[in-house]
Amino acid sequence: MTIKFLIRFLPEEYQALLVLAQRIVSSFDTKEKAMEFFEVVADSLKDGKIKTTEWERMGSKAGIFTTRQMQYQNRNNQQGLCKTCPKPMSKSGYCAEHYPRHLELNRQRYHRFKSKNLAQELP
Repeated sequence: MTIKFLIRFLPEEYQALLVLAQRIVSSFDTKEKAMEFFEVVADSLKDGKIKTTEWERMGSKAGIFTTRQMQYQNRNNQQGLCKTCPKPMSKSGYCAEHYPRHLELNRQRYHRFKSKNLAQELP
């Protein structure tokens, strides 16, 4: 008997979970990648709750929650290229042209976060 035959007898929500599990298992090409994924899942379930960041980490390990942009950036990173253009990488995954822009955006994010936290602390 195949799994497709058994799926028909399950409720719809269990069918969807089983199909998702099949897709995850079939996405691993080596045993090591599968074990890495299951270690991440076990680590995420230690406290009994799964946070959004943990879902993202599990999905990226499984290879099912990656966008085209993330795939492009990962491929460029493996080849030693900038995340935003096909030039050679200099620092932190960016070329000399895009690295200053990356630093500036990080500064803006930090100061925005810092100002929100300070505003919440004041009475």
